[in-house]
Amino acid sequence: MENSSLFGINYNEWKVFVENFLNQDQDYMKNNIYSYPFARITLEEKEWLLSKNFFDSYISSGLFLNDDELTKYNTVDPKNNGDLRNITLISPIMYLVLITIGGHLAKQNNNSVDNDWISYAGNYKKGEMNYTSSYKNFSIEVLSLQDSYKYYLKTDIVSFYSTLNMGILFTEIQSNCANESARSLMFYRNLLEYFGDGRFPVISDNIGLSYIATEIYLKKFDELLIDKLKEDLLISNYHILRYVDDLYIAFNCTSFNYGEVGNHLKRYLQEVASVMNLKLNFQKQSLAETKNISDDVYANIYDYIVNDKDISYSNRYDEQQIINLINELINLQEYPRQEEVEKILISVLDDHKYKFYYTEVLNWYIYKNKGIFQNESIIEGLYKLVERIDILEYYPKQFGRMIINTCNDALIEKYLKKILELFKTSPTPKFIEFLAKEYLLEHNFNHLTLKECIKYNSPKLYQYIKRYCENNSFIPKPKLYKNTYLEKMSNDPILHYLRFMYRCADNESKSLEGFAYYKNYFDRKFAYFLAAMGEDGAVRKGKVSFQKSYKIKEIKKSLDNWKNQGLNYTKEDSERLSNIDNLRNENPLNHASSRLLYENNETFSELKKHILFLKKFLDRVENFIIDEVE
Repeated sequence: MENSSLFGINYNEWKVFVENFLNQDQDYMKNNIYSYPFARITLEEKEWLLSKNFFDSYISSGLFLNDDELTKYNTVDPKNNGDLRNITLISPIMYLVLITIGGHLAKQNNNSVDNDWISYAGNYKKGEMNYTSSYKNFSIEVLSLQDSYKYYLKTDIVSFYSTLNMGILFTEIQSNCANESARSLMFYRNLLEYFGDGRFPVISDNIGLSYIATEIYLKKFDELLIDKLKEDLLISNYHILRYVDDLYIAFNCTSFNYGEVGNHLKRYLQEVASVMNLKLNFQKQSLAETKNISDDVYANIYDYIVNDKDISYSNRYDEQQIINLINELINLQEYPRQEEVEKILISVLDDHKYKFYYTEVLNWYIYKNKGIFQNESIIEGLYKLVERIDILEYYPKQFGRMIINTCNDALIEKYLKKILELFKTSPTPKFIEFLAKEYLLEHNFNHLTLKECIKYNSPKLYQYIKRYCENNSFIPKPKLYKNTYLEKMSNDPILHYLRFMYRCADNESKSLEGFAYYKNYFDRKFAYFLAAMGEDGAVRKGKVSFQKSYKIKEIKKSLDNWKNQGLNYTKEDSERLSNIDNLRNENPLNHASSRLLYENNETFSELKKHILFLKKFLDRVENFIIDEVE
């Protein structure tokens, strides 16, 4: 059964993009909490996930729009400057859905051109499903600007994902993906707004979201900016490089006009950002000669695992560099600033000769040369560094991994003891949670006390860990029904979409919309129950008749019959169903009378109670039906 048209994506897209994601390096997968669950699946589970049966029965059927997959795990993630950003962890299946939607839109994008100066976090065409290669290539391109251009301006956008205007985005999607159906666009928007609480969601390293934001939303930004630059007679030539929302404009002009051109560029950027409803980050804006551009590349820190297939780092670096780094960090004053820690990292690891910036070198040591941390001098230094655990606040992931890589029981025991002590302090420093998470990732989440600390400090993160990092069975196998109409109900994408739309409305506290969608969901599902029980008129010409379930008298007549067969159905249930049916016919979203707009005696809480009743009643009836026909 092919229902992919409702959700846009098709099986071939699902198979290609999901398979590319699953074929990533296993160490990379294990080191990130959003991909960790996939690193644990068996070959059999992988084959099932990639099968057409799974896609048809769970994705195109709409079954994936259930409460488990729609649960949001809102938490925070560290930036390397010590700041925190709000992110949302989502179910592994939903993570793959977003990847596939992005890839689908990339194929549909009629206005897509190969811009070698625009990069998003990954590359669908090359099958790269994370930002390792794309950001590395971008950084090399930025450094190469020194060869042809004398000046540059660098800027980025404040909180880009969360401030992205959804109206503008879907106007651009409609323009660029003209063959996309209106109903799938409606689904994409509702899905994104659901996980973003009305905005574009912030979900770590999802190539689908990065593509949508980079290649579709900012396309108009680029076009408007280029139009401005073409008209400026003071600029002899220019080149733009952009990685998601990080933008470099390299240009040439006379030294006499340099200051004026810089002001022009800032004004152009302000004007274009205003049109696109975006805000530039003036604190990170740089205007300088390209001979200094490496400073911006190094300062623009991305926490990624380097791909070293084409570089022989071991010919250039050894353990003495890490020893020097640790010794200099130990000598820092108490509670150092991020700038002081970063300055030491740059001074020790920076390599202008080979154009390797310090985060790249550091991550090579941590993820590709783990054995180096078992050097006795390094272990001794890290033992002292743990006493200065405040230094680890700005780079918790990297420093935590250094200590874990030593495999030294005494050091790791001291490290854990220090973490547990700080979990008990008030206020609890947030970076301790990130250090704990790195340990748990490395040790398959086998540390009860650390998990209990996370449970107390970050309950949503703990829920995600329990559900997806400890539980191997997150890939569902939909139930097969013997009854034809219950099986059709299970595979009805419209039914599941109606319930999803109720969840969207409820997520935004839209009571009338939520009530309308849930009542429609109730009526449609009840039609399948009537058909399954063989009620007169419930099936016409072999198809379920949805008209019958909209007539409350017909429903109550069937319920009375089922009561005689053992259904728990009371007089109070009957009265409540009649009341709810009347409200449905007064709801402006269902009926032209729209009486609820001027005679609304139903409060928000009362509408919620009606929905809760319908949920419980549906469960009760469904259990009865299954017992009768299965």
